[in-house]
Amino acid sequence: MAKMLRYIRGFGLVAVSVVLIAALLLGSVVPAKAAEEKVVKIGIHTALTGPLATTVVPAHYGIADYIKYVNEQGGIHGAKLQLEWENTGANITRCIIGHKRFSQAGVVFEMHSHPGGAELLAPRYQKEEIPGLFLATMTREMITYPERWVFAFLPGSGPEMVTFMKWVKDNWIEARPPRIALIGFDVSIAWEASEFGAEWAPKFGIEWTGCEIVPLVGCIDTSTEWLRLANKKPGWVFAYASMQVLVVIMKDAKRLEIQERGIKLCSHAASIDEILVRAVGVDASEGWFASRPHPSPVETDVPGVSLARDIIKKYRGLEEASSHYMGACAICSTIFEAIRLAIEKVGYQNLNGRAVRDAMVTIKDFIPFGQISPPVTITEERPYVVRDNKYYQIRDGKIWPYTDWIPYAYHYAELTKGR
Repeated sequence: MAKMLRYIRGFGLVAVSVVLIAALLLGSVVPAKAAEEKVVKIGIHTALTGPLATTVVPAHYGIADYIKYVNEQGGIHGAKLQLEWENTGANITRCIIGHKRFSQAGVVFEMHSHPGGAELLAPRYQKEEIPGLFLATMTREMITYPERWVFAFLPGSGPEMVTFMKWVKDNWIEARPPRIALIGFDVSIAWEASEFGAEWAPKFGIEWTGCEIVPLVGCIDTSTEWLRLANKKPGWVFAYASMQVLVVIMKDAKRLEIQERGIKLCSHAASIDEILVRAVGVDASEGWFASRPHPSPVETDVPGVSLARDIIKKYRGLEEASSHYMGACAICSTIFEAIRLAIEKVGYQNLNGRAVRDAMVTIKDFIPFGQISPPVTITEERPYVVRDNKYYQIRDGKIWPYTDWIPYAYHYAELTKGR
């Protein structure tokens, strides 16, 4: 019996020793594997519900899908991308909550679907050294000094309005001067476009006939605003609205026969895409023009159109990628280029918001996603992705290119140089 107990005790010691040795060996392997896992986190203040969703949902899908695509290609220098998101919608105060969560998660970049959120957080981005980007147009309130901590896809609603008026004037053939008006939603970018329109119209020999602003939330009828504008007999009305509000504006324009009064209609960049055309209907969208920074699915000669179609089919089972889906991919490809440059300069272990911001303003002649726009160059003076746009026209439910690329006629960000 005593001999058996000694045997059991001996076996127990051997077993414990084996377990301890195995634990030590595993302990040395698991951390090594964990150390090999590289992750770069980016955040997006999205709008999957509410009045912004019509436009933002396809853009959100483009961002999420392109991240999957890049990760399957090996990531960025071996680091996988991870998307953090908060459904902040049109409630810009919720952006504070989203930003706190993103900051705690360790994101190195944030994106916004509402201009107010990017404007609100601009001072905090500068203080905490986390860069942000608005998915549409730059505003003056987003500009921080002396360095840019907020970027945008487009140069600004003011520059866009100036460019539109110049295009109208350059192609005007009538003896009388062109007359232009604006209808927009109650957001800073629409007010800024109206301000620039009134200021710059006389410089081009254009008569500015005023603007009408409608609510962002709860907009169900724009008849009064349309009739006031129509009575001033403009030749063009520029619509600075998007999403659900633009659906109402376009349907009301059709019902009130605005185009039949000899008035041409154009929407701003990042507004009309194929999903919105389906929501408005073929009849109500017919004849509208649109300023756009990215191609339409009908432009099959653009590599990015085919690439986006392949990506959305792979991840969502859809046959066609909308324009906003492609635009989001272009934005992401530019941000990812900044992350790539930052990793090359400081290394993955030292990657942070400051490194990505500094890399962002060194991007030069970068070819964005599938060549869907001219090469991208970003500087402190021009902190946005695109510098050119095209004008398109909707015919038979399709968005067709109407012009070639036109450089923006004005860049107010350059006024910040030296400040």
